[in-house]
Amino acid sequence: LLQERPGLVLACSALKSSYRTALSNNAQAIFVFLDVPEDELLMRLKKRQGHYAGDALFKGQMAALEKPTEGERRHFTVPGGGSMEEVHRRVHTALAAEIGGHRP
Repeated sequence: LLQERPGLVLACSALKSSYRTALSNNAQAIFVFLDVPEDELLMRLKKRQGHYAGDALFKGQMAALEKPTEGERRHFTVPGGGSMEEVHRRVHTALAAEIGGHRP
């Protein structure tokens, strides 16, 4: 789908660098890493009602997480704390800069 539909947004955890490498076979892929403190993530998870991801899954995902490094192509990190509107604005600004060739 990523190769067939330019501009497609795919939301996934892509916790490991190898997962992002597999997804980036599409040269147009841009990765956004929302950097959220672990305690805030856990707080958000506990507020979710009836969500399948409990504490055990959370701990495993945090242990597996490989944050993007400068060596990974076409990615950027934005702070993921705050309101959804704030995060959206940060991502939009960073994407516009990435697409325009000027990183924020």
